[in-house]
Amino acid sequence: MEIKDIEALIRFHKGALSEHRQFMSVSAVYLEERTIKALEELKEKTDGN
Repeated sequence: MEIKDIEALIRFHKGALSEHRQFMSVSAVYLEERTIKALEELKEKTDGN
């Protein structure tokens, strides 16, 4: 995966979370936040290469 693809996924998940948080269960919010964190970590590792 390229950096731009990872950044697009991060933006997508952050946007979805901010837009739909009020309708999401606590566990769904947690999973979205973990997904964002994992993508950010992947971006850092990919960027470091």
